[in-house]
Amino acid sequence: MNIAENIRKYRKMYHMEQQDLAYQLHISDKTVSSWECGRTEPRMGMIEAMCEIFRCDKSELIDGKTTQSKPMNLSNVERDIILSYRNAEPGI
Repeated sequence: MNIAENIRKYRKMYHMEQQDLAYQLHISDKTVSSWECGRTEPRMGMIEAMCEIFRCDKSELIDGKTTQSKPMNLSNVERDIILSYRNAEPGI
């Protein structure tokens, strides 16, 4: 798998829309779409940020070399709680 496919795979594994990932990375959803379509590739800083969000290694995101699978079987309510927590302003 290439990085475009891996970004999509991890985003879906975490039950995220492109706009959810874009919001967390402070970029547009069109940029995420461009990465997933393979038109452009993210810079290393964005790769590192996605690895923090997806809790994976850079090699897993870049070329699909996984050390272990980390599926997240979350309900919509659980997903919404996690996204709300991740997007909350510090100190609120």
